[in-house]
Amino acid sequence: MRLSLIALPSESEISPGPHRNLLTALHDLYRLAGFPSTRVISKAITRSEFARDSMSHQTVANILTGRRVPRWLKVEALVDALLTLARRETALSEIDRFRSLWESIQTPAGEQSESPPEPTPPPLSPPEATGAPEVTEVARPEPEWVSSPTSELEPEEWQTLMDAPANEGNSLHTRIVAAGWNGPEMFKVTFLPGTCQVELNLRHPMGNEIWKIMDGEDSQAATTLALLLISWARMEDEMPSGRAVERIRKARIDWGRYARLFVEQLRN
Repeated sequence: MRLSLIALPSESEISPGPHRNLLTALHDLYRLAGFPSTRVISKAITRSEFARDSMSHQTVANILTGRRVPRWLKVEALVDALLTLARRETALSEIDRFRSLWESIQTPAGEQSESPPEPTPPPLSPPEATGAPEVTEVARPEPEWVSSPTSELEPEEWQTLMDAPANEGNSLHTRIVAAGWNGPEMFKVTFLPGTCQVELNLRHPMGNEIWKIMDGEDSQAATTLALLLISWARMEDEMPSGRAVERIRKARIDWGRYARLFVEQLRN
């Protein structure tokens, strides 16, 4: 079976302007990733720890053909998936570049600044010159995704970093433990009978750094981090409705996603 590549629309289809600029940048990444099928891209988005939105393969096709101007979260998810398929790290600089391209579509012409825009960084180049792409590509098996265990440690092996019983100053028994799982969160909050448990994710770079400090010799730093985590946990516990709890949970996940990017960027 042969699958048709999605070609960059002609200027008669998408005229020069902000939408075409975004579309051209997306097609640069699409080429860099090796022109994967829309189903492969959709599955990469579903499995991503970074993406905040999901996309069907048809939505991916609609974006790449210029049939619709997507919401920002879909652009962000598509950029992350194409970089992943191209075996490139998702860098904040690339996310910011595409955010600027997307925002230029949303800005009415009359509100644009009269000063010339800053030059857009050049698109990423493939590691090797591959020549002009063919009109069609041969379907190849989708990559096998190997799932890792949910946690490196069984619950009975979790190290307790802090265990604060309920008293006059603390109405809820609170515990902080070191765990580990595949996911974007630095930590998560679990409500057990009579206990609020904060679980640090040792597989997350920031979660691991927090664990090192709390397990170290600087008691003041450890106490400060413990108070930060406990205050967040109590905020989740006291949300007035399930919808509010879900918003806070999503904010915690987004916090972890961006913390991961910043830590990895600083290490490079």
